[in-house]
Amino acid sequence: MMIALQALAIVREYGVTAQVSGVLSHLLVRELGPVTTGMMIAAQSGGSVAAEVSIMKIKRQIDALETFGVDPYNFVVVPRMIAITVVTPVMEIFSILFGVAGGYLVAVYLGKISPGAFIHNLNEFTTTTDILIGVIKALIFGMIIGGVSTYSGFTSRMGIKEVGMAANNAVVRATIFFILLNYIITSFVYNA
Repeated sequence: MMIALQALAIVREYGVTAQVSGVLSHLLVRELGPVTTGMMIAAQSGGSVAAEVSIMKIKRQIDALETFGVDPYNFVVVPRMIAITVVTPVMEIFSILFGVAGGYLVAVYLGKISPGAFIHNLNEFTTTTDILIGVIKALIFGMIIGGVSTYSGFTSRMGIKEVGMAANNAVVRATIFFILLNYIITSFVYNA
């Protein structure tokens, strides 16, 4: 909704208020949807996974798995990687839908833009390729979050203080990695 308010202020200066849905579409679908979703997943799920794996290491549960002949990678890492990788694009789609719905409310009720013009310009500016690229970005971000989080948990040192550090490291590293990767993907795809 804040994006729609800001976009509305900008497009009013140029007399093209009906284009607010196009601006909203480009920002949400291409960039803000995948990135903000990735940040939320990294902060919540990534930190939790890193802390959980770190605690498993401290309590020697990882060693116990190896003792019983169970590969800790397949038992601990793979399910968490799959879960975060699958959930991130799904959450990104919800992020886009709720963002567009909020933008619609702001544009139509506060900006006095006709609903037909909003929907028309939204359809005009939103391409299937943009949506697909946003979902692929979120999928890649999910893989990064899952990988970095489990790695941070596995490589943490022994000691209860290390649990918080593992969670913090997971969130910070994952966020840095996927923001850099987002820049590279956007530069490559949109020839920026």
